[in-house]
Amino acid sequence: MTACKKLNELTAFNLQYTAHVTLPVIISTGQPVSIYSPDVPNDADSVFAAYHTVTDKIDKVNLSESTLTITSPSAENFNFLSSISVCMVAGNLTEKRIAWKDNVPDNVGNQLDLEVTSDNLRAYFSESSFSFHVTVVTDSTIVEQHEIDIYSKFRVHARVIN
Repeated sequence: MTACKKLNELTAFNLQYTAHVTLPVIISTGQPVSIYSPDVPNDADSVFAAYHTVTDKIDKVNLSESTLTITSPSAENFNFLSSISVCMVAGNLTEKRIAWKDNVPDNVGNQLDLEVTSDNLRAYFSESSFSFHVTVVTDSTIVEQHEIDIYSKFRVHARVIN
């Protein structure tokens, strides 16, 4: 295979991240409450290298899956939620809504699968870190803080460099 053909060879792989947020006590329902995750280091460059590509050869990055899990209190569930929205924040880029769930059912457990955007999120992976801005609206009070993990799986489509 010639070098030019090899350069145009495509590869696809997944990047997986888990971020953490703490939802405070909420005594007023129906009003949006915003929280931010700590910065998530973007270790994509090392993964890109393993797949023989680099940031400027990435064609697109799509969010393929986003799941929330309550880690504490252990017996809690997401029944208190009316809706939730997750935005990605990185560097000087515009905050981007990437996952959401409107009309959360009352019978949901401690895990909640979100709907995800089909937008190309490539620009967010050229930054050294990113965070998540989570906005929730509750339909019942919560009397103790909740620890929540945000699992995100991104599908990367790139060109191979060698």
